[in-house]
Amino acid sequence: MPSLSARPRAHGRQLTNRQLTNRHGTRSMDPMTPKRPAKRGSLIRPAALFYGLMFALGVGLQYVTAGRFLPPPVWPRPALAAEVVVLAVALILQVVLLRWGTRSNRHIRELFNELAGVFRGVPLRTCVLLAVISGIAEETLFRGALQPVLGPAIATLLFAAVHFPATKRLRPWPLYALVMGIALAALAELSGDIVSAVLLHIAINTISLVTLARRSRQQLRPRGLYSGQNDAHW
Repeated sequence: MPSLSARPRAHGRQLTNRQLTNRHGTRSMDPMTPKRPAKRGSLIRPAALFYGLMFALGVGLQYVTAGRFLPPPVWPRPALAAEVVVLAVALILQVVLLRWGTRSNRHIRELFNELAGVFRGVPLRTCVLLAVISGIAEETLFRGALQPVLGPAIATLLFAAVHFPATKRLRPWPLYALVMGIALAALAELSGDIVSAVLLHIAINTISLVTLARRSRQQLRPRGLYSGQNDAHW
């Protein structure tokens, strides 16, 4: 009786992991293999609709309250050095949170593990596209439309509130959104427009989503498998 661990053979020789793996990273003969990556449109279409409506709401509110569709860019920047400091601190905090926070804090680790499951199999280019459209839409609404009317404190609290999770493991998410919302609000106040806030938001989202997509692949892959293969799916 053949061993349960025996691998299929082709022409009298044992197949390797690479031969059992197709270009999508799936192995039809191994039940431990991750499923085929999600189709790009499965996230892009609903995200584009949701953030498109958010962007339209932000533009409409700005037209009603300020008589313009979008805040014009300010140049020269009145507080360029302060903007650079806020940008740098926020990005460093993001990297520290992803690299060391997930190792030392159980709640942060559970948060990012839960989010990683959402982006399982999502190509990195899709993550970048999602980061761009979400950053533009959210900043147009919260910093462009709401902050000039409600003030930075209330607009930031609303920004954190819309990130309130549906599951217990995602409960630290509003606190994370609150901290980043403070940095984004500060940039809008310092600059007088939303350009630097949009850039920071896109950068934060890109770092987060790409890290989550890569982590989801690492969680699914058996150790030592797919060595030498490009898992980026660009």
